[in-house]
This record gives sequence, C-alpha cells and structure tokens, in this order.
Amino acid sequence: MAKGVAADRSKDKQTASSPRWGRWFGALLFAAGAAAFARLETIVTLSSQNGMYMMGRFRLAEDPVDHPRLQLLRKREKLDGVIAPGKTQLEKFVLLRHWAHEQWKSAPTFRYPPWDAVEILDLARQKGNYGFCAQYAIVFLQAARSLGFHARYVDTGHFFTSIWNDEQQKWMAMDPTNDWHYERDGIGQSGRQLAEASWTGDMKGIEQVHYDGTRKQATPDDLKIFRNFAILLNNDQLTDPIMIAESGRKHRHVHLADWTQYPQVGRENVGYGAEFLAWHHAGNPAPQTDRHISDDPDDFRDRFNQTIITVAATRPERALAKLRLFAENAPEFQAFVIDDGLQTHETPQDEIFWELRPGLNRFTARVKTKSGWLGQQSSVTLYYKPNRLPKYRG
Repeated sequence: MAKGVAADRSKDKQTASSPRWGRWFGALLFAAGAAAFARLETIVTLSSQNGMYMMGRFRLAEDPVDHPRLQLLRKREKLDGVIAPGKTQLEKFVLLRHWAHEQWKSAPTFRYPPWDAVEILDLARQKGNYGFCAQYAIVFLQAARSLGFHARYVDTGHFFTSIWNDEQQKWMAMDPTNDWHYERDGIGQSGRQLAEASWTGDMKGIEQVHYDGTRKQATPDDLKIFRNFAILLNNDQLTDPIMIAESGRKHRHVHLADWTQYPQVGRENVGYGAEFLAWHHAGNPAPQTDRHISDDPDDFRDRFNQTIITVAATRPERALAKLRLFAENAPEFQAFVIDDGLQTHETPQDEIFWELRPGLNRFTARVKTKSGWLGQQSSVTLYYKPNRLPKYRG
C-alpha cells in the first residue's frame, strides 16, 4: 500500500513538472522569436494606386500648345482672364464655352473658312461671315488647346467638342453652339456615355446643364443624336490642314488672301476628309461606313497626364526605397509634384530615392504640365521595419 502511494506521488511530481518545462520552453521560443523580429529589417508594399496606361488602338493627334496661331488666339482674346473666375476645371470649361458661344450668331449661308479659330473670328467680326456648329467647335477647341487643355472634335450629325477633365478623370462633351453640357448625378458625361444612354434608354439622373446653371431633365429625343457618336482622330488642323471636297475638287483647306474664294456653304457642295472613330453599341449591327468602328471603350478613353509609380528596389538596411515614375500620355509634361511625407516639391526626375521612417510611409506623385494643370494623383504605401537591436561588431 505504501509502495503504491509513493508511486502515485512520483507520478504527480512528474505531471507537475511537465507544465513547468512547457512554460519555460514556450517562453524561450517567444524570446527567440521576439529577438528575431526585433532584429528583422524589412520593407513591405502595402498598397498602390496608379494611373492608367494607354490601351486604345487609336491615338489623338493634336496641335502643340505652343503653336503660334494658338498662342496668338490666347493672347489676343485674353483667354486666361476668361477662365480665371472658374475654381474647377469644369467651371473653366463652361466659361470658355460661353465665350465661344457669344462670338457670333450662326447662319446657314457663309464662306467656309480654314479650321483656324483666329481666321474664323476675324471673318465673323470684320466680314459678317457667321459659321455654324463646326466653327463654334473649332473656336472652342483651339481656345482650350491654347490654354493647355486636351480636346477633340465630335461629329454626331451635329458638331461639338469633348474636353479632358484632369480633376474628374474623364472626357466631357461640351456643345458651344447651344452652350450646354450633360451631367449624370452631378458628373459630366462624355459623348460615348450619352450614346450608351440613348441606346439603352437609361436616362436616370441625366440633366442638360446650361451656362446660367439651369438644368433640364434630358429626354430620349435630346440624346438621340448621340447614337451616331464619332470622334475626329486628327485634331491638328493648324499643323496639318484638312482636305476638303469643293464641288468634287479635293484640296488642302488653307488660308487664302481673298476670303471670298473660300467655298460657300448653302450654295456649294462642301465636304471634308478626316479620320474618324465611331462608337458601335454592342448588340446592334455595325453601321456601313468608311470610318473606323469600335465597341471597345478603351479606344475612346485616351486618358491624359497619368502617373505610374513602381517600387524598383528596396534597401531595408539603409531605410531606402527606390521608385521609378512614369508620365503616361503627358505630352506637355513639365515635372512631377511629389510628397514623400515630409515635404511637397516638384522635380523633373523620374528616379526617386525615398528615405523611409519606421512604420507606415506614403508617397504621392502627379504630373504637372507646362500650362500648370495637374494630373491624377498616384500613391504607394510602404511599411518599414528597422532592426531594433544593436548590431554585433566582431
């Protein structure tokens, strides 16, 4: 009996010592892990938000912003002052559109001038040569281009302009002939979006917005014309004048000393040749046309002033990240506006050596154009864990 009791006590002692050894072993593992973690040096990319690469099959041709005729237009018409009251790009677009709208009243019969805003304005003011929708669109587009905005001509059977909004990151249809644009729930709409709304019948939230701020709910009849949405790909008529067909005779439409030699709209059969890209609504038969046709939205997006940030390399032992910046589709690039968490400054350099602080680090960059417009902001967030233990020196 005593022998059995002794055996039980020995067993209890072993049982009691096992948890103690387990606790010591666990503590040892924890200490080793904590030491290893404290000594660990690492940089981890937590998130990134970048602009978009160009993925469309077509490219927009534009006159350079410093073209002499564009800068003559800008200076002579005091266009910087026209848009100065606008606080956002959209407000500036509306002010510029209204200025173009107010230059003359359209007429069905006139001499068809070259696609040059200065010439159009001169003939309207000095000769009473009043154009129609095409001339309003040309004047508005070239005025916008002179200020460093990107714009493109649109033909739906009615001629107007689309303009790129860096702040909303989208194209917006602007009609200077009628001095209005469209918004859906407060967001400016592109011609392609209005075409889709017309095809699908989804009119919810779409309003026609006038210069004075008045709004009207858009109707199917309002948007029906957008079903024929097509953009002009060659928007560089000052550099490369269009071809016109005048009573069957084709020639470059250039300046003439005698303005009465320009073809007369309303009396002569006048057509022009240009490269168009037409939107094709999926599910409908493709129209028979000599224009390029696409049902791919990427072919119409043509996003400007995009910034792409890549983490090219990291050096945890030096608390350093090496970044590469790409200015995508930014023809008037001047500099990147960067913020490394300590300061904001401009640099034309595309290779950045970023010194990190322990913990979270956020870096932002955006394109700044020669005209001072800012593209979309891109960012990258890194986590930096330094070695918390003194380094052994043998």
